[in-house]
Amino acid sequence: ALFIESLWDIFYLSSGILTTTIFIPMVSLFLPRVQPRQVHAAILTGFLGTLLFYFLETRGPLRALQPAWLARTELGYILWGLLAASIAFVLPQLIPPKARTKRHRV
Repeated sequence: ALFIESLWDIFYLSSGILTTTIFIPMVSLFLPRVQPRQVHAAILTGFLGTLLFYFLETRGPLRALQPAWLARTELGYILWGLLAASIAFVLPQLIPPKARTKRHRV
């Protein structure tokens, strides 16, 4: 499954995906004026970001680029995925929604 070598890797990856896709939507339940597009962006980015950062950390350059204390944990991909989801949650709030066009009946 996705070139994952052990059951522990699957466990850690699934835990990371669960954390990065569920944490922000749960917190947003208690925040005023949260738009659905913010939550959707956070969920999608959390999922894809966690997968991307997992493979960058286990097979790529991320381990060399991140701080040593984080690289030693081998769980940095969760932190980076959560950071990406947090940024994706904030960005739609800064971009105004498209103006709705009025449709005229013929």
